[in-house]
Amino acid sequence: MKNNYINFKNLSGWVVFAITFVVFAMTTERSGSLWDVGEFIAGAYKLQVVHPPGAPLFLLVGRLFAIVGDLFSSNPSGIAFAVNLLSAVSTAFAATFTAWIAFRLGKMAWLGRDVEADQTQSLVLFFGGVVAGLCGGFATSVWFSAVEGEVYALSTFFTMLTLWSGVKWYSSPDDPDLDKWLMLAYFAIGVSIGVHLLSVLALPTLALLYYFKKTKKISFWGLVLATLGGLVSLIVIQKGVIVGLPIIWSKFELLLVNSFGLPVHSGLIPLLILLVAGFYFGLRYAWKKKNYILERALVALMLVIIGYSTILVVVVRAGAEPPINMNDPDNVFSLIPYINREQYGERPILKGPQFDAKPVDMKVEDRYGFVGDKYEITSQKLSYVYNDKDNVLFPRMSSSQPKDIPYYRNYWMKRKNGSPTSADNFNFLVRYQLGWMYGRYFMWNFVGRLNGTQGYLPWDWTDGHWVSGIPFLDKVVKLGYYDYSKDPMTVKQDENRNYYFYLPFIFGLIGLFWQMKKNKGEFLTLLSFFIITGIGIIVYSNQPPAEPRERDYVLVGSLFAFAIWIGLAVPAIYEIIKSKIGDKGGVFLSGGFVLVAPLVMLINNFDDHDRSKLHGARDYATNFLESCAPNAIIFTYGDNDTYPLWYAQEVEGLRPDVRVVNLSLIPVDWYINGLRRKVNESEAIKFTFDRDDFRGSKRNNLPYKEDSPRPLDQILNFAAEDHPTSTGNRQLESYLPTNKFYINVDTASQAIKNMITPSDKGQVVTRISGEIPFKQEYPYLNKGQMAVLDIISSNWQERPIYWAITAPKEQLYGLDKYFRIEGLGSRFVPVQGNNMVNLDQVYENVMTKFKWGGLDKYDQNVAPGFRGTVYAMQTMFRLSVNECIKNYRQASSEEEKLKYQNMGVDFINKFFEVFPDYNFPYDPSIMIYVNSLLDLDKTELALEPLNKLIDRYDEQLSFYSTLSNSALNAGFEGQKERWETTIPSLANFVVRTKDPDLLEKLHSRLGSYTDLSGFQINE
Repeated sequence: MKNNYINFKNLSGWVVFAITFVVFAMTTERSGSLWDVGEFIAGAYKLQVVHPPGAPLFLLVGRLFAIVGDLFSSNPSGIAFAVNLLSAVSTAFAATFTAWIAFRLGKMAWLGRDVEADQTQSLVLFFGGVVAGLCGGFATSVWFSAVEGEVYALSTFFTMLTLWSGVKWYSSPDDPDLDKWLMLAYFAIGVSIGVHLLSVLALPTLALLYYFKKTKKISFWGLVLATLGGLVSLIVIQKGVIVGLPIIWSKFELLLVNSFGLPVHSGLIPLLILLVAGFYFGLRYAWKKKNYILERALVALMLVIIGYSTILVVVVRAGAEPPINMNDPDNVFSLIPYINREQYGERPILKGPQFDAKPVDMKVEDRYGFVGDKYEITSQKLSYVYNDKDNVLFPRMSSSQPKDIPYYRNYWMKRKNGSPTSADNFNFLVRYQLGWMYGRYFMWNFVGRLNGTQGYLPWDWTDGHWVSGIPFLDKVVKLGYYDYSKDPMTVKQDENRNYYFYLPFIFGLIGLFWQMKKNKGEFLTLLSFFIITGIGIIVYSNQPPAEPRERDYVLVGSLFAFAIWIGLAVPAIYEIIKSKIGDKGGVFLSGGFVLVAPLVMLINNFDDHDRSKLHGARDYATNFLESCAPNAIIFTYGDNDTYPLWYAQEVEGLRPDVRVVNLSLIPVDWYINGLRRKVNESEAIKFTFDRDDFRGSKRNNLPYKEDSPRPLDQILNFAAEDHPTSTGNRQLESYLPTNKFYINVDTASQAIKNMITPSDKGQVVTRISGEIPFKQEYPYLNKGQMAVLDIISSNWQERPIYWAITAPKEQLYGLDKYFRIEGLGSRFVPVQGNNMVNLDQVYENVMTKFKWGGLDKYDQNVAPGFRGTVYAMQTMFRLSVNECIKNYRQASSEEEKLKYQNMGVDFINKFFEVFPDYNFPYDPSIMIYVNSLLDLDKTELALEPLNKLIDRYDEQLSFYSTLSNSALNAGFEGQKERWETTIPSLANFVVRTKDPDLLEKLHSRLGSYTDLSGFQINE
C-alpha cells in the first residue's frame, strides 16, 4: 500500500511537469520580449548588472541556459529562447511542487499523518495532485511569465519549493532527522533573494506549519503568536539580512579603507569573520545546552545568509563595467541604495503622507562614493519631512506623481479640493486595490476574462474586466453588466477573451470548504499563504491608480494556493459520490469531472500565450536601430523602446555601432559615466562636463534664468564652471545664465554637407535655435537634461543624432523643428521644417531593412505593450505618405509624378501588409490611407478597404444600438461617438470613388444611423 501511495504521489508531479513543460516549450517566445525581458536576457548572456534590486542568481542560472542555447543554435536568438526556457522549466517545476503539495495536504486532511492510503485513495489523490498542478501552471497570469525570460517564473519555482519543503516536513513523522526539509525551505528562501523576494512571504506559513505540528492543543493566542513569529522572522530577514548585513559591511569598509588604507572591499573580511564566529559560538552554545530550537534557528539563518551571498555577484560584475551596469553598484555604499530600490521611491504602508501633503523640511543623509583610493561624501539622500498631522494612518492615496493625482480627485474622491478622508482611503483600498487590482486578477484566472486591454477604472466596462462566459449570470453578479455576447466579431475574436464558466472557481471553493471541514489548522495555513502572497502584496505595494501595465504576474503565489484547493475538490467530490457509484467509478468520475477545469483553462489560454511565432519586440527594436546612420546616437524614453534595443545589440549583435541613450535613466551620474565609455562598436560619447562635475549630487539641479539667447556651448561651459549660487537653504555649484540657446552652423563644413540631402539645397540654416521652457514655479534643469544638451552640443557634427518618435515633446527643447524622420528615429539636421521626412531613406528602411515581428503573417495576440512602438510606426507611415502626396502634387514632370505616386502606393500597401485586419482590426483611423489613395489618383485600390470599413461600421453601430444608456455611460459612449461622427468622412470617400455599387452599399448599410441623402455621385 505504501509503495502505491509513493508511486502515485511521485507520478502526479511528473505527469504535471511533462504536460506543462511541453505546453510552455511550445508557446515560449523565440527571441526577446517586451518590458524588462530584453534587459534580463542581455544581462544573463553577458552577466551584466540589471535594474535594482538585481537578480544575481537569475543571471547566473540564465547564463548557463544561454551557454546551452549558444551551443545548440547557430542563430543568436537561440540564446533568448534558451533563457526563456528557463522560465518554462521553472514554472513546470512550480506546478509539479503544487501537485505534490495538493497530494500531501489532501492525504493529511482526508486520512491524517499516520494512516496509510490504499490504492483507491492514492488514485484519488493522484487526480487531485494533477488537477492542482495543471490549474496552477495554466492559470493565465502564471503562463504569462512562463514563456519569457523574466525573474517571476524562477521566483515562483522557489516559492513553491519553499512551500513544498515545509509541507513535506509537516506531513512527515516528527523525526529530528527529517528537519532537513524545513532547512531546505529556509535555504530556498535565502537563494531566492537573488531572484525576487516573493519566497520570503512564505515565512508566516512555515511558522504556522511548525505550530500545528509541534502543538498538541491549538489555541487562538497560539495561532496569533505563531503568525507573529513568522512575521518577525520575515522582518529579521528583510531588515537584518538583506539590508542589515551590507550596512555592517559599510561600517567596516569605511574604517579599513579610509583609516587604514586597505583596498576596496576590505570591510567584507571582518564581516565574514563576525558571521563565522557568531554562528560557531552560537551553535556551540546550542549544542552544549541541548537547545534544539536555537540550533535549528541558527542553521536556518545561516542557510538564508549563504543563499543570499549571490548578491556579491552584483558587486563583482559592476566592477567589470559591462555595457549594462544599472546603478554601478561596484562597492558596498552604492550597493545599499541598489538593494533598497531607492531610485523608485517609497510608498507609505501603515503611516505616512497622502498625495496632497506638502513637505515642511528636507532630511539630508550623506552618501559615500569611491573617489581615487578612498571613500568621500559624494552625494546626499534627500527625504521629505512632513508635519505630524499630515502623517496619517494607513494612507492609501499616497502617490504624488502628476499622472496619479487626477485619478484620485476625479474618480475616487470625486471632488477637486480637500484631502482624502479615512472613508476615501478605505473606499480606494476596497474598490480599487483589493477589488480591482486583486479581485479582478483572481477572477481572470479562475472565472474568465473579457479582453486584453488594460483596465484602469472598474466602472469602465470596455477594458480589463473579468467575465465567465455566462452573460445572464454575469449581468446579475456584476449588477447590470452589458451583454458581451453581442460584441462585434472583431472584439469576440480577441485572444485574451477567455471563458471558464466559473468551473475552476467553483471547484476551488469545494476544495476550500472540504479542507476547512476536515482540518482547520491546515486550512488556516494554506489560507495564510493565499492571503499573504495575494492581498498582502497588494496592501504592501500600495498601488497607485494608474499603473503603466497590469500587475497580475506578481500575485501568482495566491493563484497556486487556490489551485491546490481546486485539486482538493477531487477527494471532496469522491467522498460524496463513491457510495452511489462505487469506489472505482467514483475515482474516475470525480477525477475526470474536476479535470475539466484545467482542460478549459488550457484550451482558452493557449492562444493568449502562444508566442512561438512572435518576434515583435526584437524586430521592432531592430527597426529603431536600422533607422539610424552608422555610429549614431539615439535618444529613447520608455522601457519598450529601450530594453529590446539593448537585447538586439547585446545578444543578437544587431547594429552595435548605435549608442542608445535612455532619457529616463540619464539624470544620474552612473549612467552618464557609462556613456563616456566605448561600448561594443560604439565610441565613447563626448561631454563638456567631466566626471567630477556630475559626481554624486553635483549639479543634480541647476537654476536657469530667462534671458536672451546665447551659444549652447558657452552656456554649458558656464554651467560646468563653479559659479556658486544659493536657493532656499541650499548651496548650488553653478547656474545657467539663460534658457534660450543657439548653435551656429558652418554651412561650408564637410560635416554639414554629410547631413543634408539634395532637396535641402538653399534651405540649410546658419543658426539652430532652441529653448528650455521657462517654469516660474520650478526654474531648474536637472543633470540629465544638461547631459542631453551637452551630448547635442559636443557631438552633433561628428555623429548622427536621433530621437525615437516615441520621445516626449518636453524632452526636445524646441529642437523638433530641425528633426527629419528617417524611420522610427527623427534625425537632428541643420534644416528647419515641419514634420520633415527623408523620403528615400524611409522608403529604403521600410521596404528593405525593417521587419515586422510575425504580426504581419500570423494571427496572434498583440500585447498592449506594443502600443507605443505601433504608434511610432503608424506615425512614420502617415508622415511618409503625406510627403509622397505633397511631392506628387508639386511634381514638375510626369516621371517625377509617377515616382511619388508609386512610392506612396508602396507605403500604403506595406502599411496594410504589416498591420493586417486580423491583428489590427480596421477602424476609422485607417481612413487616412483611403484618403491618401484617392489623393494619389488610385481609386481602384481604395475600393477594398472601403468595402471592409462599411461592414465594420455596420457591425460596430449595430452593437452600440443594443446597449442601454447605463452601458453607454460606462465607457462605450466615446467609442460610439467616434464611429458615428466619422460616417460623413467615410461617405465622402465613397462618393469620391464614383462607384455606384459601393455607394448603394453605404446607403443601405449605414443610412439608418445618419442622414446620407446628401452624399450622391454627381454625373
